[in-house]
Amino acid sequence: MVANTAFTDMSGASIPAVAVTPEPERSTFQASLPGMTGVLLPIAILSLWETASHLHWVKPVFLPTPERTVAAFFDMVIKQDFLHDFLASIDIVAQGFLYGAGLGILLGGAAGLSRGVARFLGPTLDSIRQIPAIAWLPLVVLWLGIGPLAKVVIITKVVFFPVFLNTLQGIRGVPKEYIDLADVLTLRRAQLVRRIIIPAALPAFSSAFDTAPDLRGPWSSWPRD
Repeated sequence: MVANTAFTDMSGASIPAVAVTPEPERSTFQASLPGMTGVLLPIAILSLWETASHLHWVKPVFLPTPERTVAAFFDMVIKQDFLHDFLASIDIVAQGFLYGAGLGILLGGAAGLSRGVARFLGPTLDSIRQIPAIAWLPLVVLWLGIGPLAKVVIITKVVFFPVFLNTLQGIRGVPKEYIDLADVLTLRRAQLVRRIIIPAALPAFSSAFDTAPDLRGPWSSWPRD
């Protein structure tokens, strides 16, 4: 339905009507369609799995039915050491994350605040960063075996570089105007770090936890002299 609305200005002259076409109301089902789109692929995969397993398109040893898979899962949880193994894995991941994040914050902060530390750490860490974590596995297994410590070391390496690089970038990216303001206020170095640098670098630092390990580091911008 089209609604025509006419107006009159202050002199009494008529202003041409403007046609307004209201948007058609969407039903509840139509409004929910975009949210339902994401479940179509999982439903299709489960349906294909169900069909292929029951019609024996694939041998059961390679593709058991969904019912047997769910039953085996609950059997493993109830009768086996699934919970114990799960908690042990969580402990390994947590240790690697804490060690990697802690070292990344510590060394990234030191490199961001000191050009001497940046020049000292830059070449070594840049060389290590270019080697994928999986390439370290033979040496880690040779040195540490296949126990929990080896897994913690690999996870630490994977976590370290995103945190280190984002901490470094955050500190180096603090606007110069903020530093000039600190000079005007005659802030001591500890006050400068606590009141200006850390709050300004916090967004870049927090983004380290949702970015991929393959980050472009600011090594090229480090001082070479």
